[in-house]
Amino acid sequence: MEPVNRLPRPEDPAALERLAEAQQLLCARAVSEEDCQHAVELLLELARPIEEEGFGYSPALLTLASLYESGYEPAIQQDSGQAARHYMSLLEAQVPSQSLSNDLLEEAATNLCSLVKDKECQLQEAEVKRLEALAVQCEEWNLRSPGGWLAFAATEARRKWTAANEDPEVRERRLQREAQKAEQRRRLVEEQQLRAQQALVEAENLRLQGNDMCRQGQLPGNAAAQQHLLQAVGLYAQAVEVLSRCLDQSLPLEKAVELRRQRALLRSNSAQVELSTQRWAQAAELAEKSLEDEPSSVKTRYRLAKAQMGQSNWEAAAKTVDQALLSLKGQPGDRETFTVELWKLAEDIAQKLPQWRWSASKPELRKAAPDDFEKRIVGWWEYPGSTFEIRLEPWGALVFQEDTVKIELMKKGKLRWRGEVELISGMVLNLSFEPGSDVLVLEFIPPSELPAEDQWSGPKRFTAKRREGMKQEAIPAEVQEVPEPIAQPITEPAPEPAPTAEVQGEEAENSSAVLEAPKEVHIAGYPAVAGCYRLQPELKNGRPVYRRDADADQFLWFRGGNWGVTSSLNASSLAAPFAVRCADANALHPLQLRRRSKWYMRTGRNKEDSAPDLLVAADLEQSTSAS
Repeated sequence: MEPVNRLPRPEDPAALERLAEAQQLLCARAVSEEDCQHAVELLLELARPIEEEGFGYSPALLTLASLYESGYEPAIQQDSGQAARHYMSLLEAQVPSQSLSNDLLEEAATNLCSLVKDKECQLQEAEVKRLEALAVQCEEWNLRSPGGWLAFAATEARRKWTAANEDPEVRERRLQREAQKAEQRRRLVEEQQLRAQQALVEAENLRLQGNDMCRQGQLPGNAAAQQHLLQAVGLYAQAVEVLSRCLDQSLPLEKAVELRRQRALLRSNSAQVELSTQRWAQAAELAEKSLEDEPSSVKTRYRLAKAQMGQSNWEAAAKTVDQALLSLKGQPGDRETFTVELWKLAEDIAQKLPQWRWSASKPELRKAAPDDFEKRIVGWWEYPGSTFEIRLEPWGALVFQEDTVKIELMKKGKLRWRGEVELISGMVLNLSFEPGSDVLVLEFIPPSELPAEDQWSGPKRFTAKRREGMKQEAIPAEVQEVPEPIAQPITEPAPEPAPTAEVQGEEAENSSAVLEAPKEVHIAGYPAVAGCYRLQPELKNGRPVYRRDADADQFLWFRGGNWGVTSSLNASSLAAPFAVRCADANALHPLQLRRRSKWYMRTGRNKEDSAPDLLVAADLEQSTSAS
């Protein structure tokens, strides 16, 4: 039996003989009631003081306590009170002498504390006082670990004894007070959680508005881009203020951590917007405040370093990059991408501070494997309604770019990559390559915390083919550092190759569709897009384009297998979402839409509802009479 085997050997040969006999009885394959009783008698004789005709071998109490703590068939019944008394007697004898090892003393104190918490263990007042004195004695002998457990056990034993001997009326009043305090704490926690949740929702709405403004500010040709970006920073600042006001009040720890994490994200996004407008001082201040809430964010340190470089504060930028490189050692995930980006900054800093010594070593440049599929997917790709580019940066980062949306991809498998949309927290792009058919499969996954009713109900998965006429760029077998780009003279683009017979047939079919298309169409049933739309001279995606006769720019055109109305002729569904749409890839102009085709109207961010009353007709009288 383990408690017997771990005991120190007694010096008295007679005591050693009795201890061995007790061990033999308890560890036998078959133990009778007489054997159990005899073993208990031997252990009690060993523990009894010498003046009481015993052997004064107190470590035997450890075995007795363990026997009563768990019970030992067939004769020893479980008795938590008796086990606690044996543990106390053991500690009272061993704390002054300390003949037992520290781990056995700590084990005895820990087990005694567990027993005292047991509702079946009821100690008398004299035993409670013994326990309190024992805790004080442990402190005096500098036995901190056993003393801590004994102090806790003494407090619990005193509480249980007081409750057991309390006057019924006094107990009733005490329980009522405790219940009232518990109810007050529960209500307070509920109020704090509700207040924190409301602040998170309000801040999230402001963040989404800021993201929209930021996307508008990044659209090419936007004359008000600077204004939109400043509005995005203002909306982020409002969201930060909402969270800060909530954090100034007492909150549960987990909610406070969540609010600080969101505040750090908002300030980091604001710093990125300020970087795009080259407001270096504001970007640095925002990044520093973001790091106060989330010091482990490598992305924010990267942005802080860029802002410090913009201010020509090279030494501060070097320290920031150095700290970020060191922190990457313990972080999985996007470590490779951040490493190459940070070392790119480090190389720029080294030109200004050639004497600077980095704490981290620069990783070796990755060689392209013979079956490196990253080389094969580099180039231009297209899917219905849009095109995008996959490119490999000189420092090794793989990038997806569609219009103004840029996503850095991390390799998750031999043929799979994954990236996060930076300005839409939680939105992920999964990309997989099918080398046999030479196609890419794209899947946009919305944020997990976004409610189902607010998620985009349209298609999220697309299959892209390699764009014709765009040859894959040759990539060297080894990625090497490249020198600064040298300005080259602008040359005229090469003439496009002559169309094949198949393409000529398709163009002829589309041209006939334009000739047969009506000069104007009318939309009724949905006031936001209702009116007369007139035919425009240009084609988009092989279909005619109609423009509404109104002050606001609205276009009825074909994109991605849908006829619909947008505010601009932009191929990106993020920059120009459909206000209304109808899925019909076979219709060459709006009047060819099938009668059973369903129209959908946009009712919110990534949310659509059916629009059964929307009608498209050739003249106003027909659309009015039909509606």
